[in-house]
Amino acid sequence: ALLWNKSSIFLLDLESGRLLWRKSPPIVDGVDVSMKSWIHCASAGSTIVAITESHRMLRLNPQSGEVLWAVDLPGLLIDTPTIQADQILCGYSIPDRVEVRELKSGDLIKGWDLEGEVPGLANAPFFTKDGWIYATEGGSVTKHASDTTILWTQQLPSGLSNLYLAADSTQLIAQHYWTESDPTLWGLSLENGKRLWQKKLPQDSRRVISVKPMGSE
Repeated sequence: ALLWNKSSIFLLDLESGRLLWRKSPPIVDGVDVSMKSWIHCASAGSTIVAITESHRMLRLNPQSGEVLWAVDLPGLLIDTPTIQADQILCGYSIPDRVEVRELKSGDLIKGWDLEGEVPGLANAPFFTKDGWIYATEGGSVTKHASDTTILWTQQLPSGLSNLYLAADSTQLIAQHYWTESDPTLWGLSLENGKRLWQKKLPQDSRRVISVKPMGSE
């Protein structure tokens, strides 16, 4: 079992509870010790990737906790990166940017500086079966293929607060900031970004905390 806090990442043996290894953030020359803490830790299968407060991404050996590689990131991540196959997907809150990196080295495959009147990410980008998707607070939703080609972009009429992948992986659910005039929820086709449906919530239901896709509901 993989566990972590600001000061350490741990790997425990589930049968005995024995601590297999423990890893503290490495000391880096020129970095203030107050920035020496973990802020994200992502895992997929036997892959472990961690990020420090000083914006360094490290891949750890799952057997020993040793650092396999370390790279400097351009800014502050909006959330924990996601891992799929041989790629790492990163979204930043500062700067407004999305990146895809190689899992084997941490090297940048491609990065996008987001543009528009409101370019900030609505939430962390996420993988699909054939690529990845990101959405901005300005209402733009974009899908890329695994080879980084843009497959489609959909501009929605108002600001986005979140974007979800439906449980059947055929639709996206876009959650907007509530207004009197615009829909609160949109259903989008994952294949082509086409608007499938919309739902305007009444004012007494305006404080949506989360959306949980469940099958066809």
